[in-house]
Amino acid sequence: MISMNKAMMSAFAAVLSMVSVCGAEKKPAAPVFKGSRYECMIFDRYRKDSGIMKLSSCGKTLFFGDKVYAACKGTDGKQISLAEQSDVQYKWKGNVLSNEKLLCVRNAQAESKEAFAKIKRKIRFSPDRIDIEITVTNLQDLTWAQTWLVCTETLAVVTKSVAGMHISGTMIDNQPINSIIPKKFDKSKWGFNKIVKNMNLTDSEQFSMTVTALPNSLLSFVNYGGTYCDLKVFPNIKPIELKQKAGQETKFGCTIEFGKPE
Repeated sequence: MISMNKAMMSAFAAVLSMVSVCGAEKKPAAPVFKGSRYECMIFDRYRKDSGIMKLSSCGKTLFFGDKVYAACKGTDGKQISLAEQSDVQYKWKGNVLSNEKLLCVRNAQAESKEAFAKIKRKIRFSPDRIDIEITVTNLQDLTWAQTWLVCTETLAVVTKSVAGMHISGTMIDNQPINSIIPKKFDKSKWGFNKIVKNMNLTDSEQFSMTVTALPNSLLSFVNYGGTYCDLKVFPNIKPIELKQKAGQETKFGCTIEFGKPE
């Protein structure tokens, strides 16, 4: 367990304190972890979910929610789209947030939400760094649709906050990749739709964020031609590993570090 200094203790005091908001009912506001270079809202009572609900740095909102998506094949061979179900429950131990959620058919009615897998997430908060570790436990025999659709952690990127930033990374063949995030996205012209091992976002002399995949994981910064982009984190598995048994586990994750540009 990482030891906590005075700054860390103060941050956790901020996390655990609940601030009243306006209104007759005076419901508590969402708890927030404040690092030295970032701020993360870990619970959203409006979306009724916990995790990285809103991540900001240097006055910019970078991510707005995290969720695991996946796709498997049914007995008829057709693709079934899956999504992690929202859940407000979470636990704190030391400087680690943990939660458990179920992977069900995407947009299914509540009464028909068959669980395909259990998602365990651990998020370790440090003053200038966030570590995300995810464990997927199959609740039934599964055949995943594609290697990049095996439970992908998806962080919604707020495009207007990162437009104009320089983005660089290292592809899986160790070749470098560089680009500038355009103010108006055009999917046909976006050159960073590549699978990478790490990526860095830099804004002049004020802001730098580096995302590094764990050894068993990969990253992708995806643009769909709309207002939002997604940072995707997914396990690095082989096509031969797509067919899995009930009880089998898949682990993956990443680190997010904040600092000043070099």
